[in-house]
Amino acid sequence: DLRYSDSDYSLSGSLSNNGALHACYYQKCSQDLSVGAELDTNIKMGESRATVGYKVDIPRAGLNFKGSVNSDWEVTAVLEKKLLPIPFSLSLCGVINHPKNSFMMGAGLIVG
Repeated sequence: DLRYSDSDYSLSGSLSNNGALHACYYQKCSQDLSVGAELDTNIKMGESRATVGYKVDIPRAGLNFKGSVNSDWEVTAVLEKKLLPIPFSLSLCGVINHPKNSFMMGAGLIVG
């Protein structure tokens, strides 16, 4: 396992005996924006998946956006809104996979 980090970024990687390779990079671009990239590979199976994503915080509005796209053309997005003054957050999410022609959407209420 390899890990290197500083105050605004993190880089990690691991290689296991069964041929699995995992690498990850995270960068905090500003107070409100973060981006990341991840690579998962199984050398024995000959499979790999790469993902890039982002996170945007808007604290004044109590909003949090997260999104990602991977090498399988799966696009994911999540919106969280704090419902002040009550201790709940509303979460809306969606996943679309273009090659499989599938779409999923969900909503949730987070306590706390």
